[in-house]
Amino acid sequence: MAETILHIDIETFNELDLKRCGMYKYAEHESSEVLCMAYRFGRHGPLTLWVPRESLPQEIVDKFYELCNDGTEGRIAGGRLLVQPHLPHEVREHVERGGRVGAHNAGFERTVLNGVAGRKIDFPRLTIKQMKCTAAKSRASGLPGALGDVAKALGTHPKMAGGHGVMLQVCRPKKATKKDPAIRWTPENAPDKYVCLYIYCCDDVYAEVDIDYNVPDLVESEQRIWELDQRINDKGVYADIKAIEDIQFLIDRYKEELYQRCMDLTWDFTTDTGVEPTQRARVADWVRANGWPYLSDMQAETVKGLLENDKVPKNVKKVLAIYSIYNAKATSKFEAMRDAVCADGRIRGMFIYHGAGPGRWSSVLVQFQNMARGAIEDPDVAIEACAMRDLTWIKELYPHLDPMKVFASCVRGVLIAAPGKKLVSFDFAGIESRVGAWLAGEEWKVQAFRDFDAGVGPDVYCSGYSKTFRTRLDKEMKDYKKKRQLGKVIELFGIYEGGVGAFQTFAKTYGVKLEEIVEACWSIIPDDIREKATRFADKGGTRGLDRKTFIALDSVKRMWRGEHPATSQLWRDLKEAAYYAITTPGSVYSVPNKKIMYCVRDRWLYAKLPSGRKIAYFEPEVDEEGVVSYMGIDTDSRRWMRVSTYGGKQLENVDQGFSSCLLRKAMRDIDEVWHDTLIMSVHDEAVMEVDEDLDILQEVIRLACAPRNYTKGLPLAAEGWEARRYKK
Repeated sequence: MAETILHIDIETFNELDLKRCGMYKYAEHESSEVLCMAYRFGRHGPLTLWVPRESLPQEIVDKFYELCNDGTEGRIAGGRLLVQPHLPHEVREHVERGGRVGAHNAGFERTVLNGVAGRKIDFPRLTIKQMKCTAAKSRASGLPGALGDVAKALGTHPKMAGGHGVMLQVCRPKKATKKDPAIRWTPENAPDKYVCLYIYCCDDVYAEVDIDYNVPDLVESEQRIWELDQRINDKGVYADIKAIEDIQFLIDRYKEELYQRCMDLTWDFTTDTGVEPTQRARVADWVRANGWPYLSDMQAETVKGLLENDKVPKNVKKVLAIYSIYNAKATSKFEAMRDAVCADGRIRGMFIYHGAGPGRWSSVLVQFQNMARGAIEDPDVAIEACAMRDLTWIKELYPHLDPMKVFASCVRGVLIAAPGKKLVSFDFAGIESRVGAWLAGEEWKVQAFRDFDAGVGPDVYCSGYSKTFRTRLDKEMKDYKKKRQLGKVIELFGIYEGGVGAFQTFAKTYGVKLEEIVEACWSIIPDDIREKATRFADKGGTRGLDRKTFIALDSVKRMWRGEHPATSQLWRDLKEAAYYAITTPGSVYSVPNKKIMYCVRDRWLYAKLPSGRKIAYFEPEVDEEGVVSYMGIDTDSRRWMRVSTYGGKQLENVDQGFSSCLLRKAMRDIDEVWHDTLIMSVHDEAVMEVDEDLDILQEVIRLACAPRNYTKGLPLAAEGWEARRYKK
């Protein structure tokens, strides 16, 4: 028989802001305290709310039972209240014998109960292996991560509405006043708030249990990855606190300078006021009133476009530049690191299992997955220079760079190995392009990767540029780097069936100007392709681009597809397989090469990858026009809604999903050899912290690229480095 799971939810008090400091720093703070814990054994066991106190005001007890037995609400009918300072025996016995413990975002319950708050109530130590996380398995099943959002999507027991705000009030210090000098809410001075908190906590357990029994469990291999994720989060990354403080000091000084410059430029002598760079709306009004009335909004892309527009007046550009630099997100990571660093100098809890895309990690706190590209080649020098805390020296050392770009280039470098240790990193090379070509059976490209790995051919971005523009490209040529970057843009937008819009997005991301693309390709576009692109522009419009640029971009799209017939066919095959799987539930449909299979089971469409792992799509549908859709998070609005898909998007999912499988397998193999040395996973890279005299880089790369029984013919390669500071 399956083991009975103890489902729990805790509400805690802490002087720190959990969102800013993260759960590990939160858990080690001396003010950390468990206010209550709701628990339930199995699906049908009675729900108990334990309050670790000697007593509660009688009005709270009466109100709690009144709400529990309210026939109208009926939300936690039968719930019991247990008020006693010591942990309930049934809970202690279950945890001490290693029984499974379920929670939503189980890492929080485990970390807090193993920390200061747990020690105050003598809670037995929880191990990673005995934890079950309903948030993790929800994300792995294509559902949202937040408890209320999952329940709403499933139609299961809903999370209590309106209780979150009260919970935040009770769980944080309050502002004392003369009339009310108390520094926190207590059951004695806020009985109504605590009744709400207790009901809210109980309700979360009901919602959690319902989710647990309506969402498939993680398969064993995925459970092991989640456990590895938890150990990586537990270990954390060592931070160079001195460097962070030095750089933040210079950022603050530079912001003071920018602030004053903005005030001077916008000063109105009739009112004796200026515009502060933090005042978004006032900056916009000033721009419209002082030379550029056409400003539509203050989005980053809009501001960037105006700074590159020769028609915008210089005074307006100066103010917009200050606004953009002052509010840059990249340098905010230093403050985030400072807020989250634990007592031993490590930052923990930054990675979320299955938090992004089809199985990749996402980040919180420091946001590793969206770190800015460095503008300087050697951040170590800049970090050393920042130690002088001399802004003038930074400006002299990097005269052609804005200081904020120098600081942003140091973000990775302030994450370091602990004393006596070093960082070892491996990163799969061009993994999505390699996997995409292999999945499609694009043999010429697979061979191009093999040739490059053997040292007898160019990389795929160079070969892609050469093949698309029908010209040779090598390192000795003028503008090699720029043309290779263009080749990268073409490759990344092309492989996933991107059109002109995707081309524009990738060009902005990688710093390629559209006019450079037009210049590179216009004279060599075949007449038949130019004619098709022209007719397409005449029929559908140019989407805000000038006619020549649109025709050039659409022509490049057509040229790329012409050189990639197998990839173009795979888009159609994937779409067809998903369509038939949805319209005939229970049947398995695969693409012709058998590497990807689709099948509908219960409420999910599954895409089975070559590794055996499945990507889940919740409540799939096919409309009258044959368009496949499912319920998911829309990438633009970040809203849970019905999302349509197509062959190129499906390829992106299975490509990134399988690339993630390769990284996961490599990390598991590495962890078996060098246990508890992994500290980060960023995109297709994993980072270890090992003894500084350990020479393992080549062995790590060999292990990461080792053939698997499901990778026959796939040309894998990885790059790596060893250093004290993290770098890219």
